[in-house]
Amino acid sequence: MKNLFIVSLFILYPLFNILPQYSKADSSLVKTTFTREFNCGIIDKYLNSGNPREINAALLSIAQSEDTLWVPKIIKLNFSRYGKEICFTLGELGPCSRSSTFLLRIINEKKQKPLLIHEALSEIGKTGGLDSFNQIAEYYTGSKSKNIPGISLAMYAYFTRGIISKNEAVPVIVNEIIKHRFPCQENFEAVFALYSKSAPDTLKFILIDELKRFLSYKNYSNSYASSTVPYLLGCLRKLSYFPEDNNLFNLLINSPEYTTKVEAAHSLIYYKFKNQQELDKYLHLLDDANLNVGRAAAASLKNINLNDALKNYLKTVLLNRLNNHETDLINKDELFISYLKLFPDSFENQRNKFEHLVTKGCFYDACDQFDSSKSALDFLLNNYREDTDNNKINILQSSLDFQTNFPGNARLEQMILGAIGSDFPPLISIAADGIDSVLIKKNLDTLKTIIPIQINKYMNNPDYQESIMSLAKLSKEIDNGFYNTVLNILINSNEYPLKKFIYKMLGRPPLNLRKDAKYFDNFWIYAFKFRKAEIVTNKGKFIIELLPQVAPVSAGNFAFLANKNFFTNGEFHRVVPGFVIQGGDPEKTGWGGPGYDIVSEFSSLNYEAGFVGMASAGKDTEGSQWFVTTGSYPHLNGRYSIFGKIIKGLKVINRVEQKDRILRVKLI
Repeated sequence: MKNLFIVSLFILYPLFNILPQYSKADSSLVKTTFTREFNCGIIDKYLNSGNPREINAALLSIAQSEDTLWVPKIIKLNFSRYGKEICFTLGELGPCSRSSTFLLRIINEKKQKPLLIHEALSEIGKTGGLDSFNQIAEYYTGSKSKNIPGISLAMYAYFTRGIISKNEAVPVIVNEIIKHRFPCQENFEAVFALYSKSAPDTLKFILIDELKRFLSYKNYSNSYASSTVPYLLGCLRKLSYFPEDNNLFNLLINSPEYTTKVEAAHSLIYYKFKNQQELDKYLHLLDDANLNVGRAAAASLKNINLNDALKNYLKTVLLNRLNNHETDLINKDELFISYLKLFPDSFENQRNKFEHLVTKGCFYDACDQFDSSKSALDFLLNNYREDTDNNKINILQSSLDFQTNFPGNARLEQMILGAIGSDFPPLISIAADGIDSVLIKKNLDTLKTIIPIQINKYMNNPDYQESIMSLAKLSKEIDNGFYNTVLNILINSNEYPLKKFIYKMLGRPPLNLRKDAKYFDNFWIYAFKFRKAEIVTNKGKFIIELLPQVAPVSAGNFAFLANKNFFTNGEFHRVVPGFVIQGGDPEKTGWGGPGYDIVSEFSSLNYEAGFVGMASAGKDTEGSQWFVTTGSYPHLNGRYSIFGKIIKGLKVINRVEQKDRILRVKLI
């Protein structure tokens, strides 16, 4: 599934100028990057050109290579001129002692520019081991009175890679939060890092003080204050805590900021509601002018904790809304899931009351809450035979939860094995990933028959790459001999991402692995042909400025597809309030694509509100699905290709709901 790691929060990074790097003259460089050949002769020519644009372009290409053999050439470049791109490239290349030694030297230079120290610290956690961390910790201890930009991102990266423990990372991060009294980049980077790694319960009172302080900047005149508030709220949400502070509660309920209000909807359910009036204030979010705020509140209600009187009142409110035909259908689905969690009942009773009120997909999803009910399982199995392929996705996902309680159910086994042997990629992946060990053991011979048929049939079809990867992992659960047989078949696949995956499974370096360049010319023709794209939706228009200077293949692919009307009458199949809107899937399931894949084009740009990126299922698996961020998210940087930014109509993005339509895309 082309998807994104979800952190429904907002943070704002300073926007660096988007320097021209690739140009129309760089076909050979972009092509060798696209094929993943990384021809040394071509790249060296750019690195040694003396032309700043060409050197930056070479660094951008090398950053995609995953080859640390380039490091000696990179660190010889003029750091004062190319420092940002050098740091980014070293970080993308991954762990390397030579990279971390170089970055440590940069960090310790007394006259180094703070911006470049920030870049070096942001990346050193991706390159260094425990020794480099110890040196960074010593550097930080000796410089506590000074501003150390980027230290929180270094801690975040070291901890994410398992180099250090939370106990080693958190004290530095907390110090950065409270050290800077005026909202700035350093303290909201620290709050982001703390949120990502979950704050200890002992910090909740510090978080509350910081939340009040940041909210005190009236009208969010300080952008760092407004962008940090959702992360502070998110930290409290992860602790399942909100203080008994009515003034703070009211301030958040009435926030003018979209991302703050969405996170408030998630976080305020942990407030201790004392009466109906307070609860009504929260429930008013369900009727917010922005339906995405209402959706966030509807989804969050499942976790609310109320006394008996208020819980009975809430039950009446939810029943009225569920029976009201004017309630937004997507929000009604979320309310239904929350109702089931709050007011459990038998499957038969819930089905009689609600099946006709919510969407089919939602009701199928909800069935996993009745995984010990034979009636619920029979309901799913009966509908699986008759429903559409797209609804079968929901049915299969819910049915997998019944395996433990119904280990000998022949119809359930038949459904799962049939899905593995089907011709619909989502069903193959979901079943192969979700089949339990008992069913595997019982059906070894059947699986040994199905899997080779499927991989021989689909291993050269890009639409099935995720499915084939799932089958390969499933074969490992069967036995080592069969697993090795499967991998040796798949090593002959024509699909670059799949072949790369198999090399990794075999523990072999992917030497001389190349991607087919047959589609490259189509993308290159369009890469620099258009400057903008106007997206016309049923909620309004927004305009994307295309950025081929950092992602020519992604920008060219988007323009190529748009010129063929590929996106016309499509929809935003995935909307996460306060995070992203995502479209470009012709199947509208999250699994569809154009029938080919392109490559990742990571750059040093940071995801901010209105940046446009390519969805993927892993590096080099991008196709036609694209997304727009509603805030700025450090965890996406260097992991998803940015190929555009919104220059007009940013408010439209916040109004777009799931299943809203893309009427047409006009290239400019």
